[in-house]
Amino acid sequence: MKLNYFSKTVLGLVRKANEDNIGSITKPNKSNINLRIVCDGMGGHIGGAKASKIAVESIKEYFSNNPNPVPQVALKEAINFANLQIYGSAQADPEFKGMGTTCTALLESEGLIYIAHVGDSRIYIHTDQKLYRITKDHSYVQELVDKGEITDQQMETHPKKNQLTRALGIGAEVEVEVVSKPILAKSGDFFMLCSDGLSGLINDKMINSVLTTDSAIETKVNNLITMAESAGGHDNISVDLIEIIDSEHIKTQFVNKNNEDLIDTKTQQFLIKKNNQTKKPLSFLKNKIIASSFILGLLLVGYFVLNYNNPPLEKLNVVENEEAEEKEKEAVSLTDTIKVTARQGWGKDRLNNEFFKKVSEKVGKENYCEDCPLFFRRGKNEPISIHKYRKEIKELGVGDFLMVNVIKGEINMPEINNTIKNEDDSKNMFSTETKRLEKEKQEAEKKQAEKKQAEEKQAEEKQAEEKQKARKKDSTGKQKKADRMKISFKLGKKKTDSTKAEMLNMDKEERNRQRPFQDINNIDKKNDTISSKKV
Repeated sequence: MKLNYFSKTVLGLVRKANEDNIGSITKPNKSNINLRIVCDGMGGHIGGAKASKIAVESIKEYFSNNPNPVPQVALKEAINFANLQIYGSAQADPEFKGMGTTCTALLESEGLIYIAHVGDSRIYIHTDQKLYRITKDHSYVQELVDKGEITDQQMETHPKKNQLTRALGIGAEVEVEVVSKPILAKSGDFFMLCSDGLSGLINDKMINSVLTTDSAIETKVNNLITMAESAGGHDNISVDLIEIIDSEHIKTQFVNKNNEDLIDTKTQQFLIKKNNQTKKPLSFLKNKIIASSFILGLLLVGYFVLNYNNPPLEKLNVVENEEAEEKEKEAVSLTDTIKVTARQGWGKDRLNNEFFKKVSEKVGKENYCEDCPLFFRRGKNEPISIHKYRKEIKELGVGDFLMVNVIKGEINMPEINNTIKNEDDSKNMFSTETKRLEKEKQEAEKKQAEKKQAEEKQAEEKQAEEKQKARKKDSTGKQKKADRMKISFKLGKKKTDSTKAEMLNMDKEERNRQRPFQDINNIDKKNDTISSKKV
């Protein structure tokens, strides 16, 4: 048996944390099985998330070791093992006391399908354009339906709709419901595991309208989640859709667990025994016609009297049904998934080009979003952001694929691509989000440039002012120096003149002091001359 599958869990529109958890084991593996698990935790956003995670990991751990060879027994043992792990963890840590989780598990082994569940998370089968429940909720309201006290439609509006009668982790033991006989599924059938965040917001008719379309399996899942969010999205929403691509079975066999007011009665046959049929006289037939006509007349009179001032309830119901159907059709067409799968010999360039062509054909080149695609490895449900794909993925395998969701004609930007942004990645010029970011960046760059320009201008003005001050200071210094030199020169000249005058005075005084001696000498010389003459 060959399967195709796609799963997704989202926060919803109200909850602050996702307490749902999805897990799987896919072929090839030593047990040669395919296993799908959906759990919906409870006990606070921390405790609920922890409980559902423990449940998924414990069930996978059981089947990864040495599971019981009987599939029904293996499912029961795996879920019981998960229950003990959750219960033990809650007992060890008072903070998590009271935490628990629902659990649905689907096991494919040797072409046969086996299912087990605890709680109100459901498993559906879609076959021959019809949808059937193959699990029955373990809840208080389901017991009321079984007793005939309320209808299936009243379940979701009942004040105690969230009250479970079974859950994992509440006690050391739990009663696991395992379908005793394996389910036979033919090619084209679908199985769907989901939390009550989906089944509690959209009814089986709406789910069937989505699964009946020819859309890709990813589109079906996204449409279901979109419809649940449109209906309020007050809980976490988890969907795991499995498509039977190839099966050796030509007929689908399963036990229908739909509630009685949902069971299709069009195929019921009523057998009338011939020996009980008797011919009636013609007169009786005439009397019957007369009586029928009289009753019909009374009904018509009563109809017109009752509806004179009020519109017919039947017409209102018809209008409401038509509006509901239109909303369903509109919701189904809200989301489209575009996917391109790598083939033998393809590299990243080839995959990127083929993906670009296909998306551009759908939304137009001008609306293409480079940062919106998600990358998936074959057989893996965990998406890889486009930034991580560009940076880390070097080689492709056959079956790896790129995918985007188109909502109302616009490419959706996944949260993982928004939160894990690589600075080196090329910016998308066409997505609304990227345009906004690009615009903000340009405005910031413009402001930064203007600020830088203003700072440079201010610096230049300051520098020019400082130069002018320096020149003025230099000029003032030179003038002062010149003045000092002038003053020094004048002082020096004056001092020189004074010194010269002093020196002249000194010479004059010296000469005056020496003159008497010269006069005496002259007298002596004269006397000597006179003496010599006398001799």
